[in-house]
Amino acid sequence: MSALDAIDRKILSLLQSDSRLTMQELADKVGLSVSPCHRRVKLLEERGVITRYIATVDQKSLGLHVSVFISIKLARQKEEDLDRFAKAISKWDEVLECYLMTGNRDYLLRVVAADLSSYEAFLKNKLTRLDGIACTRSRCRCERSLAPFSCPREPAFGRRRMRVGVAERPAVADEAYQAFGDSSPSISSSCERRSRSRCAV
Repeated sequence: MSALDAIDRKILSLLQSDSRLTMQELADKVGLSVSPCHRRVKLLEERGVITRYIATVDQKSLGLHVSVFISIKLARQKEEDLDRFAKAISKWDEVLECYLMTGNRDYLLRVVAADLSSYEAFLKNKLTRLDGIACTRSRCRCERSLAPFSCPREPAFGRRRMRVGVAERPAVADEAYQAFGDSSPSISSSCERRSRSRCAV
């Protein structure tokens, strides 16, 4: 895959902010005529850089007033156990996002519910009934201080990094692990993102 140039990145930034821009509006903003701008967008779609166009919705407007982040440790970490867990939760509407994590927790879920009683019902009737879960830890979201819906146009460089064995990771990653009382992640572990966005919250 060839590298993205400055125009590609500008197109992506604009479409992430407003995917309803007409091709003429998009072309005007990036300084191209309509035909070459359209070709670039189609190529970005074909290469899988643009994966889909969606509408983000206000969570509370749907009556979903509670957001909970659940850290989960499985009893076993074999591939079939991980796949079984991911397949099971993919059927639950309450789970908006699921991440396979490094560290001493295997999964991080983002769950939404109408209220705490609904969340309790989700725990009792769904999550805790799954086989293979060793322990869970939940954190309710109080306030959303930052919720970017777009990727940065340029990769971040020059961040302060910490030495971990023979590998490196950003120092800011410590805060994410400490939030759940987790230790430093295992550098040899794999990390995969599994997410299903139904509403932006």
